[in-house]
Amino acid sequence: MSTTKMLELAVRQAKARRPSLGKTVSDLVRRGLIAPTPSQDRGGLVVFKPPDDSPPVTTEAVRRLETEGA
Repeated sequence: MSTTKMLELAVRQAKARRPSLGKTVSDLVRRGLIAPTPSQDRGGLVVFKPPDDSPPVTTEAVRRLETEGA
């Protein structure tokens, strides 16, 4: 999701709930950071299921991250 789209959603939520935009964004970030990530240990390898709308992890993307850093 693009940064612009995320900002639009945060502004819409702030207007609907009436706190400031900064508080709304802080609350959303906090909730995202503490949300559990379902995972399983399969023979020492931790495996998790990403959301259905997540883009696929390609070899090209992995190589780019290895080169550029995460």
